[in-house]
Amino acid sequence: MIRPMIRPMIRPMIRPMICRLTMRALLPAARCCVLLGLTMHLVGDGVAADPAEKPRPVAPVTFGEVKLLAAGFQQADTPAVLPRFAGRDEPAVLFADNKQKLLFRYPLAAVGAAPELVSKEAGRGRIGPDGRTFYGLHGGRLAAWDLVAKDAKPVILCEKAANDRDFSINDLVVSSQGVVYFTTLKDPEKGRLSAFDPRTGKVTAFFEGDQEENLHNPNGIALDPAERFLYVGISSYKNPGRAGVYRFPIRPDGSIDVEQGKSAAWLRVKADGIAVRNTGDVFLTTEGKVACFDADGRSRGHVAVPKGTGTNLCLGPDQTTLYFTTWDALYAVQVE
Repeated sequence: MIRPMIRPMIRPMIRPMICRLTMRALLPAARCCVLLGLTMHLVGDGVAADPAEKPRPVAPVTFGEVKLLAAGFQQADTPAVLPRFAGRDEPAVLFADNKQKLLFRYPLAAVGAAPELVSKEAGRGRIGPDGRTFYGLHGGRLAAWDLVAKDAKPVILCEKAANDRDFSINDLVVSSQGVVYFTTLKDPEKGRLSAFDPRTGKVTAFFEGDQEENLHNPNGIALDPAERFLYVGISSYKNPGRAGVYRFPIRPDGSIDVEQGKSAAWLRVKADGIAVRNTGDVFLTTEGKVACFDADGRSRGHVAVPKGTGTNLCLGPDQTTLYFTTWDALYAVQVE
């Protein structure tokens, strides 16, 4: 008689206790499920790879025949396509002979034409995003020069580089905001990466090569199509094993994230010149060849430089013609 009387009394007390014990037992399992779900989500978003997933195949590019356009220079460099010149509709490749401190243009319409001297004071430089303004050295100073307008004169942007140094430019590229990013190869020994900001009128050095053991001798330079990254070739002359191409994230104000960019080489090759196609393909002049890599750094093929080593390169407006320089010549090659 006692047991049936006690059971209704203790049942309300036992049930909550059983529920609490059950929840405690199930909680670790629930946490595991949440973590598993998060992991699966991250894998789907590309943070981690599925071991069973096969890598995407790399489609090779097709290079055509390399054609000699002009020769007889001492140190040809920094080619850039200029659609018009001095009021004339004459597409040409602009390039510098750095040793002679001369600026030339090679007209593309006339087969076998002789290069035309543009300036005896201008040196290495590039055409800006407007397709008409030359940015580079003029009389040892950083200048902007509208080469399409007739009788236009160079406009000096800045007299001195960072820390009141004289300008020493190996290669440069100009962003849509007008920021001029440029490399200094040595000066005095290991060089630096700098930028001129038109909003302040000043030059900032992002890093000094002698203070970064993996970033000695910055060389070729280019922007990706969306201007999210700055590609910089590091030559590292005294330690060739550290040579490579680094990709530095660009902040909204135009500065770069050196710490993130230097954490690892994007590509472990020595690059003298860099050009990026609007598809994201990256072209390099590297050790006797012009090579192509996709945006993930996977090789898509190369073509041999006929003589010597390529010094720099650029893409034409159609994005299927590459122009590249060697020490003494200017070449063209089709790439599909």
